[in-house]
Amino acid sequence: MTEMVVPGTYIQVRTEGLISAGRVATGIVGVVGTAANGPIGTPVTLSGFADARERFGFPDVFNRPEDGEHPLTLVRALEHIYNNGAASVVAVRVAGSNRSSASYAVQDADRRTVALLSARTPGTWGNNIRIQSDEAQDPCRVEDELHTDSFDELNYAPIRPSRENRILLTSGATRQPKPLNIVYRRIVRDEEATRRDNRIYLTAVDEGEDRPAVEVPAVNLIRVLDADGTQVRQYGDGDIVYGSGSPPDEDAVRIVNDTGELIFAADQKPEPTQPVVATYALGHPAPQPGEVLLTVWDGGLEYATGQAPDQTADDTLSASYLVEPEVCTRVRLTHGATTEQYTVPDGNMLAQARGSGVIPGG
Repeated sequence: MTEMVVPGTYIQVRTEGLISAGRVATGIVGVVGTAANGPIGTPVTLSGFADARERFGFPDVFNRPEDGEHPLTLVRALEHIYNNGAASVVAVRVAGSNRSSASYAVQDADRRTVALLSARTPGTWGNNIRIQSDEAQDPCRVEDELHTDSFDELNYAPIRPSRENRILLTSGATRQPKPLNIVYRRIVRDEEATRRDNRIYLTAVDEGEDRPAVEVPAVNLIRVLDADGTQVRQYGDGDIVYGSGSPPDEDAVRIVNDTGELIFAADQKPEPTQPVVATYALGHPAPQPGEVLLTVWDGGLEYATGQAPDQTADDTLSASYLVEPEVCTRVRLTHGATTEQYTVPDGNMLAQARGSGVIPGG
């Protein structure tokens, strides 16, 4: 009921208890402190104490702090807050000016540093990153390798021929990338030689197609086996002579490049029951328009006549390709339940793959 007290002034009487204050958010707590892990100076909304420990790490031992003087405070405070019923918590990690990130020097077999890895965020958490490197079992991939002033060789070799390999040539005049069809001077691996007319030939060599055997001492290897697969003799660097000619001296073999014939010393010619297995460099005809000839054992590039990139015209070349496992390394980074794995040809590629640091810290 509404009653007029004085002209223009009214009083409305309502039943007691119907008037209440609007809802006010409660239970949101902000916490600032030091921690072993996590982003610095960034507010993080937490879903619970387990989330807090995953993002900011475990606290150190109170009477034996990591820095020798000041125990870490953030996760300790969060534990008390959650134990006392907090529902929504925003945490901010802070750190002093002397903060630092854990680092690890990756070394080669000669103990030379090839890459320096640093934890993504400062703190003692980085001391618990485990780094393991071993021989690669699969090829490693080089992605978007850019050339602006030298176009005759890729950075890594030997290269594995693959449909995944890609070479793009961008004209400085049009800025339009053009893919080049890749053809290969390649390595034939563990091929059993062919016998014809009591002679022995490298199977992939094709004289009519201009695919000769190429003299590459670091690659070429000829093995004579027994019928059961036991090695009888091996010919490698220093034991192989090239070109047409008479049979070589004992413990040597001649490769006739254009025909692929293998000529052994007279008293060392393999028996018909003895397989001959060869690994060798195989040539390829000159590239045609729109092609690039890639030499897999050294990364060399050759172009069709008149189609080579020109530095003075601001041409650029981008290459993505696979590198053979024997020159790659597998690097595994582990922190708690998180594992990252990279297969790379050297420390530079590892640093590029990891960007600014290793293992995200929260």
